Amino acid sequence: MNNIIAVVLYNKGFSSSLTLNNLLHITLNDTHLVIINNGPNEIKFDSLYYELKSKFTRVTYLEYLENRSLAVIYNTIINNYNAYDRFILFDDDTNISDLFFQDMQNYYNADVMLQIPRIIDSERKLIHYPLCNDRVYNADIPYTFNVNDKIISIGSGLVIYKSLVECFRKDNIKLFDERYALYGVDYSFFRRIQRIKKQYDIQVQIFSTLEHSLSKTNTSFSEWRHREHLYDYAISCRFYSKSGIHMVLGMTRCFLREIISCRFNNLKLLTLTFIKGHHPRCH
Repeated sequence: MNNIIAVVLYNKGFSSSLTLNNLLHITLNDTHLVIINNGPNEIKFDSLYYELKSKFTRVTYLEYLENRSLAVIYNTIINNYNAYDRFILFDDDTNISDLFFQDMQNYYNADVMLQIPRIIDSERKLIHYPLCNDRVYNADIPYTFNVNDKIISIGSGLVIYKSLVECFRKDNIKLFDERYALYGVDYSFFRRIQRIKKQYDIQVQIFSTLEHSLSKTNTSFSEWRHREHLYDYAISCRFYSKSGIHMVLGMTRCFLREIISCRFNNLKLLTLTFIKGHHPRCH
């Protein structure tokens, strides 16, 4: 089985990426590594880059200094390299070991269309993902979820198989919703899986464990991060609410939270995002 690993860098050089440093020490045959610099600055090829070129079957470098939507990047990789059997996605600061790839291969079976890792917060060492029916799944692994289970997880560490890609193609749906730019990209993927499960027997397996720094565990308030979450919330309310009533209630609660916190400028952000139906970086 041939593999493609995609690593998205943001504001980081090759040697500054925990993910790329860890990939230098893993063993995985017949693997194409794609490194995407998602801005904001050009980066110089360094010794780690050349070591990775020597290690992997093939290394491709892509550069999007405009900070392209993660959904667009992921969909582009999957579409442009559609001959591959397995797509493995990482951000730039994931703590990966060889065990991750051993588990991926050892626990895989032909019915599995998606493998997801258990995600542990690197600071507090607590399990945060995946969520199964709105609860953190913390039982034994490997485990294949029931087809009726509602699964949510983050993007880094996803292992997507060609069989799942083909299900989306048959329905003429992109895997990742390109109305999102950052937050919401991974959740939209799982929401779309939930929708097409009615037609296909999609087997999702939890197979290994990854440590990852998570924005939601950061207790310090960030205005930028908060705005990014508001973009996500407004888009999700419009397109993924269970009903019109849920949509109205969700947006009303969000407006009230911003008013109570005296963040009045965010009311315009929420309104425009809801009306336009996409993140400002998405067109």
